[in-house]
Amino acid sequence: MRNPFRAGAAALALAAVIAVGGCNVSSVNGMIAADASKSLPTTCSLGAAAHAAFATIAATGKLKLALVSQEAAAFAGLQSLCRNPPTDVASMLIEAASIYATITASLKSARQ
Repeated sequence: MRNPFRAGAAALALAAVIAVGGCNVSSVNGMIAADASKSLPTTCSLGAAAHAAFATIAATGKLKLALVSQEAAAFAGLQSLCRNPPTDVASMLIEAASIYATITASLKSARQ
C-alpha cells in the first residue's frame, strides 16, 4: 500500500530545494520534464511485460471477451504512445499512467 504522505513530503522537499537553492521555477520544470521523458521507455517496457503476461492467460480461452478487448485496446494505445510520444510531458504522463493502469487491472482480473 502506498504511503499517502510520501507525495506531500516530496513536494515539500522540492519546494525547500527551490527556496534554499535559489533555483527558478522554469529550470525546475525543465528538469522535471526531462526526467519524465526518460521514464516513458520504462513505462513502455513494463506495459509490454504486463501485456505478455495477460496474453498468456488469455490464451487459455477462459477470459471474457470484454476483458480481452479492453486490454487489447489499452495495449494498442500504449504502443502508439511509445512510438509517437507527445511533446506535452504532462499529457504523456497522464496518458501513459492511465493506459498502464488499465493493462495491469486487466491482468489482475485475469489472474482471479
